[in-house]
Amino acid sequence: MKNLFSSATVVIFMVLTCGPFSNLHADIPAAERAALIALYNDTGGDNWLINNGWKNPPLHGDGFALPGTECGWYGISCTGESVTAVDLEQNQVTGFIPAEIGNLSNLELLDLGTNQLDGTIPSELGNLSRLANCRLYENQLSGEIPPELGNLTGLQYISLAHNQLSGSIPTELGNLVNLRHLHLDANQLSGTIPPEIGNLVSLQNLQLTNNQLTGSIPAELGRMTSLRSIYLYSNHLSGSIPAELGNLPLLDTINFFGNQLSGSIPVELTKPANMQILI
Repeated sequence: MKNLFSSATVVIFMVLTCGPFSNLHADIPAAERAALIALYNDTGGDNWLINNGWKNPPLHGDGFALPGTECGWYGISCTGESVTAVDLEQNQVTGFIPAEIGNLSNLELLDLGTNQLDGTIPSELGNLSRLANCRLYENQLSGEIPPELGNLTGLQYISLAHNQLSGSIPTELGNLVNLRHLHLDANQLSGTIPPEIGNLVSLQNLQLTNNQLTGSIPAELGRMTSLRSIYLYSNHLSGSIPAELGNLPLLDTINFFGNQLSGSIPVELTKPANMQILI
């Protein structure tokens, strides 16, 4: 009897480790699995360039691979029992971003760049309190930038560039004190540059080019002491260039070409020998 039990144990072990259950991991929360399934369904997952693992048999009752396999689905990474990265860049992703993605409470990376997404950016992204990297560039996203993105105080990189976003830049983005790169270029944004952007003391690169921004360049940008480059070209900005930009010790590139600025270049910006200025 003992030998029979041992043999059965070996068979079960081989089935679990070598068979269709070999990719099982600890179950992620049901809400996270539901969020991934919503993402797949709402973005044409069956037609993605790569969708390995998502529907590998045997299938669960919801039509997807068994619970516990999610961390092996293409584009999905986990830490422990939670999804921490969704990376589907350049994967022929279409449709719209579902609100359920806001339930991925431990997400650190969201990369849906260079796809064919349309619709709006869901305000529920503001629930992703651990998000550090948000890449939604080169899609056809429209509507306004959700002010709820200002809740993501751990965010270090965000690119919404090359979409069809409209409306003004939310003042709430000034709350992103850990942000290093802000790319909102090549959209249809209008209104003024909010002075609250000057609160981004960790920002290294600011790109707001190719929009429809108006008004003056806020003097508050002179508080962004980590800034290395600032690109505001091809807008409708007016007024003079703030002398306060000369307070930025690391700034080496300024491009304000294609605006309606007046006055001369402040002498404070002509002192660094390596400064590149295009007005």
